[in-house]
Amino acid sequence: MSYEVVFEIFNECSANVMRDVFFDEIEVESEEELESYIKKRHSEKDLKIKKEVINPKNIVFNITLSDTKARYTFSQID
Repeated sequence: MSYEVVFEIFNECSANVMRDVFFDEIEVESEEELESYIKKRHSEKDLKIKKEVINPKNIVFNITLSDTKARYTFSQID
């Protein structure tokens, strides 16, 4: 399965409303591997992950790393 990955880091600074956005494309065997992909990229012990299935082809993971909030959006590519 191929997914387009959008990784967004939210800037909590009041003077800066922009966010950092990164794009990637990955291959996984199953949807269950998506959370493992995130955990491999972030080794922080206080990593918190919340999964939200928008529809069968679009899955969002909202994550918290220490005081930083971020989001991974996985969109399945046909």
